[in-house]
Amino acid sequence: MKVGVIGAAGYAGGELLRLLLGHPKVDEIVAGSESLAGKPVSAAHPNLRKRTNLSFVHYEDVSRCDVLFLSLPNGAHRAHEFEDRATILIDLSSDHRLHDPAAYDRWYGSPHPRPTVLERWTYGIPELHRTDIRHAKRITGAGCNATASILALLPLFRADVVDRSRPVVIECKVGSSEGGREPSEDSHHPERSGVVRSFRPVGHRHTAEIEQELRLGADIPRVDLSVTSVELVRGVLATAHISTTAELDDKALWKIYRDAYADEPFVRIVKERTGIWRYPEPKLLAGTNFADVGFALDPRGERVVALCAIDNLVKGAAAFGRDRPGARRIRRDEQARGGARSPSGDGHLAVGARKPSHRSPDARDLRDGRPRRGELPVCREAPAARDRRGWALRGVRSAPRREEEGRALGAGWEDHPPSRRLHRKGRGREPAAPHAVHRARTRAGHRAARALDRAAGAQRRRRPGRGRDRYRNRRGRAHHPDQRAGPAARQGRSALARPGDDHRRGRVPCPRAYAGEDSCGA
Repeated sequence: MKVGVIGAAGYAGGELLRLLLGHPKVDEIVAGSESLAGKPVSAAHPNLRKRTNLSFVHYEDVSRCDVLFLSLPNGAHRAHEFEDRATILIDLSSDHRLHDPAAYDRWYGSPHPRPTVLERWTYGIPELHRTDIRHAKRITGAGCNATASILALLPLFRADVVDRSRPVVIECKVGSSEGGREPSEDSHHPERSGVVRSFRPVGHRHTAEIEQELRLGADIPRVDLSVTSVELVRGVLATAHISTTAELDDKALWKIYRDAYADEPFVRIVKERTGIWRYPEPKLLAGTNFADVGFALDPRGERVVALCAIDNLVKGAAAFGRDRPGARRIRRDEQARGGARSPSGDGHLAVGARKPSHRSPDARDLRDGRPRRGELPVCREAPAARDRRGWALRGVRSAPRREEEGRALGAGWEDHPPSRRLHRKGRGREPAAPHAVHRARTRAGHRAARALDRAAGAQRRRRPGRGRDRYRNRRGRAHHPDQRAGPAARQGRSALARPGDDHRRGRVPCPRAYAGEDSCGA
């Protein structure tokens, strides 16, 4: 499919290019711009670097396309110049949003140059006119403030719980990108930054769109819209105050909104009891096509506050006609059978269906390591766990080895009170080694062991856990019982302590001290 964008150098045009570059059915894109013709697209939209090698072309060089987007300024009225260049024409400006020529003259201050064509254009909010948009050849984009306001109020008007005799008051807080790419005094950074400015307290043009679309076959509702500029680049937050015809509770409001948006993929109901994100927030929606709606019930009377947050450049402009986030939904039972076939019966899988697997049930899927149906789970030990276990087993001293070291130390070594500890338990899949029992050796014992190793011609390797503290294990626990006891126990001396023990440092003396000798020569 070939798609063209007229006015691709603007903010909305840049978002259109970004979305079209990732669309699976778009084969060719033409970006038109009169001011930047011949320059690469990345010159105006640096976020598209290395995503495309497109260059801007003049409007006259845009050939016939399957779909053509018009991202021109409001009031340009140039749609008729491109009608013969596309099968489907989509206008993002406000030139064809109102169906009544008298309403256009009232809200825009001048008559429409081609009033007879207004009825041919379909208003582009999929949640409101999805069926009409699918078959339409001329589609007009909706205003960003109107989109947020309509999505916040649509469930209540469809449920017919709004008191139409009273006006609907809407306050929209908008970012600076709503003013477009052309600079002005209002958008100048020193004048715009840090302000909370009443941009249009009354008489905003999007008011006419809201009244037109929320009519729903009944009388036109009275809508009072105010727009405030805030410290934000992109995003719209609409807060609407509605008087209801009857008292409602939270349960009834939840049912109204869920029934209205149950099948809408891009509308999310946001209403939490706690937290700073319990209501819609436009900051979270930058660059997305989602619309977060919420509501609050006034306990003092029949008043409901409806909220909606969107990104004004995506949901409010470039992606208004996007229908589904991906492929169409397939029933779960069809997916369990290996995928749904296409309705045409050509043998191909339907869009979104999962391809059946032809592997044997005993084959293991190495992508996630989990067993499939029909196979037994396999326990695989991590290499790091095997290495740690090997070091632990190599550090265990056998009984003959301890006997040989004891004989090298001399008489009295068997009376040495050993401090035993089990090898630390494994982590994850690492197996524990309950048989790995270590003895706390004295300095003389270490020297005797090294002497035996040197005599055997081998270089003894360090045991794990000796790098931090010579007298403490890897968990920070002392080997000697007196080190583990509290101050009161150390003051009364442990039952295992012998005369000559160094309780200040917790060091176990040489076994010869137990035989009455003052020194062991260590």
